[in-house]
Order: sequence, then structure tokens, then C-alpha cells
Amino acid sequence: MNPTRPEATGGEVLRRLKNLGGAKRGKLEDWGYPVAQLAAWAAGGDAQADEVDALLAIILNRGGYQHDADDVAAAEKIGKKLGAKMTPHAYLVAQHKAEPLPVYNLRPGVVPGHGSMSNKALLAVFGGVFLAIVIGGVVVAALG
Repeated sequence: MNPTRPEATGGEVLRRLKNLGGAKRGKLEDWGYPVAQLAAWAAGGDAQADEVDALLAIILNRGGYQHDADDVAAAEKIGKKLGAKMTPHAYLVAQHKAEPLPVYNLRPGVVPGHGSMSNKALLAVFGGVFLAIVIGGVVVAALG
């Protein structure tokens, strides 16, 4: 339960969706959250309506609202289901209200720009250059 956003019922969320102004409605639609589909999701019960309310609080910058992990997860679930262009977490990161998700390095020993080439890699580079010179010399000798 988020203290800055009381739990919402289906009726409250449907009323909020119905009364959305043109700019807010356009923002939701442009980012891949059709208001009709949000209303259908909110009509599915109070738990689903609360998820839609969390999404609205995040995307529409509700005054005094501070997001929490549960609200972001609920809003992300809707974004994933609707195939939204802008996810709630991405929006929060863009607004500097959340940290970006961590990126995992599949090869932790190799950090770009931090470290020297291994001996094998260095040998492969020099070996490749030497091989190219030898093959070039053989071709020139054969043609000339």
C-alpha cells in the first residue's frame, strides 16, 4: 500500500479515465495506452483498477505522488500487456525519478576500455597481419 496513493476502486478509476483532458488522453494514447483498453482493464475488479490507477499516477505525474516498487510493477504489467511504447519505469528514469535497470555484463572479465589485450588476442592480431603479408608476397611473386 502506497501512502501517497490510496487504493482505488473500479468506479473511481473509470471516472478518472472518463474525465481525462485532451492532453492527458493524448499522452496516454501516444505512448500505447488506449483509454478504452485501460477502462476495460479497470472494469475487471478493484485489484485491476488499482493497477490502472498506479499507471495513471506515474504517467500523468499526479501531484504529491511518490512511486513505490509495487506501483511500478503493477503499471509495468499493464504496459507489457498492452505493448506500450513507453513503459512506466522508462518514464520514471526519463524524469530522473528512478534509477535505470542494471545491465548485466555476460563476460565480467572484459570491461570495454578497462584492461589490456590478452596474450592470445595479441598473438592472433600479429599472426593475422603476418599471414596477410606472406599471402600478399606469394601472390605478387606468382604474378610478377
